Amino acid sequence: MCHRVFMLFILIFVICNVSAAVPTDYLFYFDAKEVNGAGQSQPADGDLITQWVDLSTGIVASASNSENPRFDLSAINGYPGVKFGPVGGTNEGVFKIPSSTAINLDSSGYSQKTFAIVFKTASDINTLQFVYEQGGRVNGYNVMIKDGELWFGVWRSSSTPQNNSINLGAIAGDTVYQVVAVHDSSSSEIRVYIDGVLAGTGTIPDPLIRHSGSVHLGGNDPTIDVSQTGITGTIDNGIDFFFKGHIGEFYSWNDALSTTEIADVTEHFNEQWAEVDITISQTVGVIDDFISSANPKAISGAILQYSILVTNEGLGLAMDDTTSLSFNIDESKYRFYIGSDTSVSPITIQDISGSTGISFQYLTLDSTSDGFSVYDSSDQLIVSPTVDGEALTGVSKVLLDFEGVMSASANGIDPQFEITYKIILLSN
Repeated sequence: MCHRVFMLFILIFVICNVSAAVPTDYLFYFDAKEVNGAGQSQPADGDLITQWVDLSTGIVASASNSENPRFDLSAINGYPGVKFGPVGGTNEGVFKIPSSTAINLDSSGYSQKTFAIVFKTASDINTLQFVYEQGGRVNGYNVMIKDGELWFGVWRSSSTPQNNSINLGAIAGDTVYQVVAVHDSSSSEIRVYIDGVLAGTGTIPDPLIRHSGSVHLGGNDPTIDVSQTGITGTIDNGIDFFFKGHIGEFYSWNDALSTTEIADVTEHFNEQWAEVDITISQTVGVIDDFISSANPKAISGAILQYSILVTNEGLGLAMDDTTSLSFNIDESKYRFYIGSDTSVSPITIQDISGSTGISFQYLTLDSTSDGFSVYDSSDQLIVSPTVDGEALTGVSKVLLDFEGVMSASANGIDPQFEITYKIILLSN
């Protein structure tokens, strides 16, 4: 008699945000996951919000002229984001960051600056819009989108050339980007990275001088269109040209981050914002049939080997070492096969594609310090499982805990590992 075998798999991927070490001493740090400040309750999804609180010293970026941005709970790969325009009908919003000596009012100027930001574009990437700007008609910085291209703006009227801005090339709509822009006049250098890759370089021989112009997230007042020659593209129409997408996280430093530090920032952004796409596929084969080894049907007494492929197709978050797999055992139909030698792991794991970094440890059947454990029908841990023949009895769930960090997809390779185990069907 053939049996229809049903197995329930509960695959649990727990991502621990043990974030990479972002360089400290930042001027401000805005995170859409904590819009109202560290540990404070979040706005409701779709709320128009009046402030965004910096997580370093508590700087409050306030909605300018009662033009309130919108908080969206699942805007950036399922994570929160702040949207600036339009935010409902024709309404638009912008946040104004208070001027300070550290940010823009130091009379000695700024020889080094770094900005790091995560944002998602809207479908419209052709309309002129500003993700960030600080400065005005004479000198300043901005991050600008125009005609389907992304720009990092740096300009100073008394420098030659006046406009040291960098065209970072074409971007796509509805896409998440990480941008890290470095200005280091001590080495006459501008470096801009997109998603951790150097995307553009330039030179600037002078520090940027102080400016009393406003500092804005999601809009401008005033600034310049850096795609135009020199500083001829003055824009001074009041709050205008709102960013149509969402901002997730934004840092600023009075320092030129090194390539190592930029790699740390990129890793942090990946851990916090990038999408993980873990896929699981399963195959099963009859490896020992008591009637005929050529019989493909799952008959009583047959031993079935299951293979599970786990693939990380995501470009960001790696799977941390709290990754576990559990599956329920229907003891009325089958049992977990342990084999004749209980000192040998009943589970095998091996890399199939790439180097996943995932491992599994089995010590002994009754060990409580390895990655293999079993539970009874009341979900209680069984420290010393009972073996009947070559199968476990009284076991309703098997839990596997893996170690290591599964790498993200990179360079066209999706890391993949295979788990194999066996069950034995009960006789009638």
